[in-house]
Amino acid sequence: MRPEIAKELQTEWAKRGVNWGEMRFLDLPIQPAGEGKFRAAAHLEEKETRSETKAMNSHEDLPPAKRWQAERAAQGATWLSGGARDLASELRSNESLRQLMSDGRGTAVLHLPLDGFLTKTVVSSAGVSVQPERMPAIIAEPRRQLKLQDLLVRIPTRTNLVEWLSVSGHSKTAAPVAETAAKPEAALSFEKREEKVRTIATWIPASKQILEDFVGLEAFLRSSLMYALEEEFEDQLLLGDGQGENLNGLLTQATLLDTSLLGTNWTRIDVLGRAIQQLAMADQPTPDFVILNPADYWAIRLAKDAEGRYILGSPQGPAMQTLFDSLNVVQSTAMAPGQFLLGSSNPNVVQLRMRQEATIEISTEHSDYFTRNLIAIRAELRAALVVMRPGAFVKGNLTSSPA
Repeated sequence: MRPEIAKELQTEWAKRGVNWGEMRFLDLPIQPAGEGKFRAAAHLEEKETRSETKAMNSHEDLPPAKRWQAERAAQGATWLSGGARDLASELRSNESLRQLMSDGRGTAVLHLPLDGFLTKTVVSSAGVSVQPERMPAIIAEPRRQLKLQDLLVRIPTRTNLVEWLSVSGHSKTAAPVAETAAKPEAALSFEKREEKVRTIATWIPASKQILEDFVGLEAFLRSSLMYALEEEFEDQLLLGDGQGENLNGLLTQATLLDTSLLGTNWTRIDVLGRAIQQLAMADQPTPDFVILNPADYWAIRLAKDAEGRYILGSPQGPAMQTLFDSLNVVQSTAMAPGQFLLGSSNPNVVQLRMRQEATIEISTEHSDYFTRNLIAIRAELRAALVVMRPGAFVKGNLTSSPA
């Protein structure tokens, strides 16, 4: 046997408790003969054969299989279970091996189940330290889509108060006149109106260390504060009551729907159509947007006729972006279910006058923050909502019966 193969085979079988000290294979090449089989060709020295024969005869009173196992047990060997037949049983019962040991020459074929040489261990995560993967992003809470600001024109202002004049009365006396006759005199009256610039702000404290050690935290805090600021700004634009430091919102200034325009068996889409009619009858600018709660939007979008057909078109078609040709639909959960606001975004009707756009500032100049390694992160904006034509907006209820 080649030395390296003999050493490898002897080491492997020694791990299983088999002592091959008395069985020295000479020039024993090992060749695969199919899965679980090895072919061994060897020449045993006569001295080794006599030693083996003598050792086996010392247990002649035992049955052959037991005798062979007892002889090996005396040497400290243990036996492996290899499925149907273990290693010791195979060595003892193999006829070609016995013939080789008897003659001292020839070839022996051993059929050894491979699983007898394998230690099978199920590897699991139990007791093993697995390093988790940390995703870099921080997942924010669900956030409302802010669309109302995008509808309105933003114009900078340099002061904290915005004033304008509105016509409060106009005597329209224009008429045809005869030659040399006196012309009718007209009269106009005005009123001054104003809106104060309001401040909307929020802030959050944080330690200097955590912002340095937690990558991405500062950016997340900035975006969170900015969103909170913009969300409140949009709420004020729509719902502000004009009291205290609140903006004078669109719903507060809008005109109520004239429910006498509604007939019988009206639907949500009828209400919106009558609101457009009301503005047209009042010579107000044509509305170009309507704000609806998502529940009302989908009630309109999924409305069906008596035959089960969608009134506003198949869901397979383009999404409903407008109503009545020019009315852009804005969905917002800031609008209460069942309510609507319809109006014009024309800058001659409404403007956003911005004294300070939304900004983020960071400072340690607050109380004892400098000595405590704390910082303050502040988000702030200053603006006024200037509604020059309140009559260009109509609000109402989409579900309640007319009074």
